Amino acid sequence: MNKPVAQALFCVCVIVICVLTALSLQQSSQKQPTDAVEVAQKPSSADMSRPEQQKTEHDRSAIFSMADAQPSSSVFHSQPKGGRVSGFDFYRDPLNSDQPFMKFEDIMKQESANKAAVMKAQQALLESRYNLVPKLDPEAKMSRGKPLPVGPTARLAQGMTWDQLSQLRPDDIRQRNLFPYHSLPHPLQTNGGQVFPKVQIDMFPRLERFDVEFDIPDAFLPEFPPAMFLTNRPELGDVSRGEVVSINNYYRLFKDILTPVQLDGLRLLLPHNRTIPPKSGYSSSGTPVQGRYRQLARLAKSEDPRLEAKPALGRGLHGVRTAHGVLQW
Repeated sequence: MNKPVAQALFCVCVIVICVLTALSLQQSSQKQPTDAVEVAQKPSSADMSRPEQQKTEHDRSAIFSMADAQPSSSVFHSQPKGGRVSGFDFYRDPLNSDQPFMKFEDIMKQESANKAAVMKAQQALLESRYNLVPKLDPEAKMSRGKPLPVGPTARLAQGMTWDQLSQLRPDDIRQRNLFPYHSLPHPLQTNGGQVFPKVQIDMFPRLERFDVEFDIPDAFLPEFPPAMFLTNRPELGDVSRGEVVSINNYYRLFKDILTPVQLDGLRLLLPHNRTIPPKSGYSSSGTPVQGRYRQLARLAKSEDPRLEAKPALGRGLHGVRTAHGVLQW
């Protein structure tokens, strides 16, 4: 092999290595952070080589189907409805099914198709009540630097000004229905449940819903991940270091700033997935973030019905997102 050919091959190899390295770095940078809860809930594949693991004709037969189940007593044929439950069964049928024996796949397909219309109606409601174009304070920032929106954002009744509203007595405001910050309804009240903002779903994809989305613009939401401050170590300032505290990183973040007892107490606050799958239909991210937002939700004192259910991170965010919490200030 002559020298020019060898040099050409060497250049090609160098270029290929550089391209492969760049692609590898790009893929690693785009890789989602590991979600410990999701990993723990995902079953691992097992070798199906043992005889007892093989599916038999009996296993695949229709005798296990509820529709083909035989009555345990011949007397049932003489009883009303043949002894069968032909109406709604709350154990069998998904919540809010339109008819008995509906499959979850059919409900998911229907509500996924309605999602755009649901969010369009919610957006129209928000725009009728509020000016959703954020007015950001040029100097004030949140703890980790996110711009702070200022208000008021409410749209007052026609012909009413803030000065006029401030001169009215509370009874007059109530009688004339002039209070600008009414409680906000759930975007999909029939289903209810926790709704999470996109910034959180990007980190925890398992929290995305097929029927509804978070409705408040990101500019009006608190920071995520939020800042954290230790009351016994105020000199440290924010100790979150821009991360959501989880079972993955709590030890690394706090091993040098908490006592062993405090560190173990923090570990107990984090999820250990003793129940898999989770008891709730919408599992939270399982971090101390939910407690912080739950406190903010209490401060908001909202009448939003979503705050009455199980508290979690998404619920807390939706509490803060109500008119009393975010859009008022």
